[in-house]
Amino acid sequence: MAPFSVDTLSGSPTLMMGLSFFFWIPCSVAFGRRPLIILSAILMSVGTLWAGFTNDYHQLLGGICLTGLAGGATLSVVCYLEYLKHSPMTLTKSHRQSSNSST
Repeated sequence: MAPFSVDTLSGSPTLMMGLSFFFWIPCSVAFGRRPLIILSAILMSVGTLWAGFTNDYHQLLGGICLTGLAGGATLSVVCYLEYLKHSPMTLTKSHRQSSNSST
């Protein structure tokens, strides 16, 4: 595979989504999920417009990478919520709340 081929264009959003988890999950904990999703929507729009109106391969690659980075925010929030939903601490808290309310 050449360094700048069509395969690079198809693999770079997935790579950026995976790498962005290390950035978005701590930001989600620090700033909350709502600002993160709003920022992600703005970055997704900018990246899509950038990739749509470019005439250069390198700019197209940058726009697609920005779109993948922004898409990783939504995935990371969903994955983090599923982790919280199924973590033992959360299950213990909900069990204690239900047993306290029944007495």
